[in-house]
Amino acid sequence: MLALRRYRVQVTQPAPGMRWLLVVHLFGVFLLVVALLPHPVQAQVVLAEQRDKTQVLLNEAVQELQRVQAQIQHETGSPVSRDQTEHLRRMKLGWQTLVDQYHGQLDVLEDIERQQVELDSVTQARRDWSPPQDGPPWPLEQGDALQRAIRQAELALKQLQERKQTLENERLRLIKERDDAQVRLRLQEEKSLVQSEPMRNEIVTMLLESRLLVRMRNERLASLELDRQSTDLALRIRETELRRYQTVRDHHAGRYLLTTDRLTRILADLDDYVAQLRDAETLAMESLGQAQLAVIAARQAISDARQGGKNDLIQAAHQHFELVSSDVERLQSRLDLVRLRLTLTEALHDIWRFRFELYSGEAPTQKEVITLEEQVKQSELRMASLRLELEQVIDVKGHEVFRLRDEMESGSLQQAQYNLAQARLTTARQMLEDAREGIDELRRFSQMLSIIRAEIDQRYHAGDWQLRLGNVYAQALAAFDKVWNFELMTVDDTVRIDGRPFTATHSVTVGKSLGAIVILVLGYVFISAVIRFLLKRAVRHLGLRKASAIVLGRWLRFLALGTLVLISFNLVRIPIGIFAFMGGALAIGVGFGLQNVLKNLISGMMLLAERPVRVGDLVEVDNVKGRIASIGIRFSTIHTSQGTDMHIPNSVLVEQRLINWTYNDEQVRGELRINAPRNIDAETMRRQLIQAALMHPNVLPDPPPTVLFENFDLEQSVFLLRFWVRLTSGVDTSQVASDLRFAIYAGNEALAPWRNAPGTSSGKTGR
Repeated sequence: MLALRRYRVQVTQPAPGMRWLLVVHLFGVFLLVVALLPHPVQAQVVLAEQRDKTQVLLNEAVQELQRVQAQIQHETGSPVSRDQTEHLRRMKLGWQTLVDQYHGQLDVLEDIERQQVELDSVTQARRDWSPPQDGPPWPLEQGDALQRAIRQAELALKQLQERKQTLENERLRLIKERDDAQVRLRLQEEKSLVQSEPMRNEIVTMLLESRLLVRMRNERLASLELDRQSTDLALRIRETELRRYQTVRDHHAGRYLLTTDRLTRILADLDDYVAQLRDAETLAMESLGQAQLAVIAARQAISDARQGGKNDLIQAAHQHFELVSSDVERLQSRLDLVRLRLTLTEALHDIWRFRFELYSGEAPTQKEVITLEEQVKQSELRMASLRLELEQVIDVKGHEVFRLRDEMESGSLQQAQYNLAQARLTTARQMLEDAREGIDELRRFSQMLSIIRAEIDQRYHAGDWQLRLGNVYAQALAAFDKVWNFELMTVDDTVRIDGRPFTATHSVTVGKSLGAIVILVLGYVFISAVIRFLLKRAVRHLGLRKASAIVLGRWLRFLALGTLVLISFNLVRIPIGIFAFMGGALAIGVGFGLQNVLKNLISGMMLLAERPVRVGDLVEVDNVKGRIASIGIRFSTIHTSQGTDMHIPNSVLVEQRLINWTYNDEQVRGELRINAPRNIDAETMRRQLIQAALMHPNVLPDPPPTVLFENFDLEQSVFLLRFWVRLTSGVDTSQVASDLRFAIYAGNEALAPWRNAPGTSSGKTGR
């Protein structure tokens, strides 16, 4: 306990001064932050003062650490309590942490001084930059180096900004921890004033640790502040460099030159590298094939061992199988890396050829540029996907390496297990290395893609309004071309060449479909006009009946439509096999609701083929009477005596009872029933009725009208007048019967008191 008191006296005596020194130290850091930016000379002075103060604090911390270590050595072997031992250990750890922090602050101060000199240098270099003496065009290698420098500066800026945000988050967390430690320190100081002597020693020990903890938090905040200042300087340096690079790039304005000789050398180097990769791919495939054969043999060995039933042989076979499987995995990883390099190298061929066209004077067309832009976007997406896969491999194999290393170092593995773990560790490390190399390859290729994108933007997207208008036009054409060539379906077509069947796959695109529709529509309109012209001349000059001309025209249109479908599909190279798909779709549609439509279509074709009715026929169906105006595919039109047109489905004309008044000819017999007085002369009545009928202009004299004496009784006699009319246009049997009633009523006064029998009928009979 006496030793503890001596130590406490040694530590607590300089505490007030050290606190003031700590305050001065933090204030110096603040002055450094304020003065470093605008005044470089003053910043150097502040840096020197801050470095001196940090060195003083470091020396004091080293002295305190040595005192604690000396006290620990002095009390080694002496009977001290466990709490005091832990207290001394924590004090040693705390002072050691402070020493490390002060060393880190001195290193950061040196970095800040170096960064300030570098900032002055790059700022002066940016100010002193002037256009080069040699005029354009400049070598393309110079432009590529400039683009890579810009890319690296942008990536560095992004990383520094992320680091600055991380430091800010860490600073906020440490401020909270420092405030909590200060609160605990104040509470412990208050307790030390009211506690008794035995308890006061324990409180004082806690006070020492709490003060040291607060000081550690403050120094950590000071270190973070210096790190933030160093990060700000690094940001300013990179921003200045980036502005200088951008100034040079803007001055160059893409005026670079790629000579034919340079392109030839580049492509030759790429060809040599591709040849090397091809050889490496061949070797890797051979090694992989041998390893796969070894896996098959190992799997067979497992089956044989299981049949033998010996556990040691089965276990050995399993271990050998895992070994050869590990080799397969390692060789497959190497083969994938070689193929990745081969793919990227072959893609570089096209990129360099495009760049040669871009800088050789014969610039690519805007359509070619838009196509390349689309390819660049797809390549970037593919690169991002591959990079994600490789990062997952690195994550998985990295954990596997740590796990296998721990298992091997544990010493708990048998010799066979150790060999297996060593083989797996070798495979994991190889795959880890391959994945990292693959990421490096992707990063270099992505840089080339970014250079291509920047060149395209500078050449084709940053010009005058005419260039921009041309870009919009080219983009519209590209979008139209993409829609025009959009594949709707594929159809397999089998052809025979020299008696041998060959199957070719044809694509049905939007453009082909629209082309077929246009050809079909225009051809149908033209053929229909020709058919109408020819049929009109046939009706006028050849005596063809109008109804027959209409039916013939419909059949000719059907034939022309089918022929046009075949011709249009052949012209746009759409195979006829597509109708197999359409037939299946039509069958499905019929099954789900097209029964009535199909029934009417078939009925219309039956009407046109069998011709039970023709255009101009007077028909009566479903309580509708009128003349057939037209016969369509789905329905027919009937013009009624009321002047209305009614559309009757063709299935009704085929399935229901149909009366065709003019099927054989247009002659129709009408009947008129007259009630006369009982005492009238029957012969006189017959003559008058026949005379009245013959006087009507629509009544035919041949066959002549006839009168039948149907019946008589005590009051009246019933006569039936039968007459024939020709049902031409405008002739109606009901109107003829009405005219005859008027004539008979006016010509025979004996009929005045009598009323006609109800109804007048007409019927179709033979002569």
